[in-house]
Amino acid sequence: MTTERLPIRAAGWRLIIEPAEVPTKTAGGIELPEDVKASMQYLKTVGQVIDMGPLCFRNDNRFNDADEAGNTRPLPFCKPGDWVLFSRHSGQGFSFTHEGEQRHVKIFNDDEVLAVVDDPSCLVQKL
Repeated sequence: MTTERLPIRAAGWRLIIEPAEVPTKTAGGIELPEDVKASMQYLKTVGQVIDMGPLCFRNDNRFNDADEAGNTRPLPFCKPGDWVLFSRHSGQGFSFTHEGEQRHVKIFNDDEVLAVVDDPSCLVQKL
């Protein structure tokens, strides 16, 4: 998914993240066994940032970088389009329809991002 204009926007210090889809079939169309699907549930904790509120990473000193003169500036961990890792039970999930397609996303506080994933394809095994 690429960053795009959606009918919903993040407010304040929130991020909207679209979780990765957990495959249920192989590329050839064979249904995966339940134990294989269960072993890939970790993919539900990886997603792509699709929107950030205007106050993301500007909340307090946790997200600031200081120069030699002591001036601080926001130091964001991620940006729209980045793939990130988050805790399994964090965020608030919801669904909406956009251009006839049902979408499932989650809203997170900016401090709930655990890591930025440079190459999300390394997390998904080819089936």
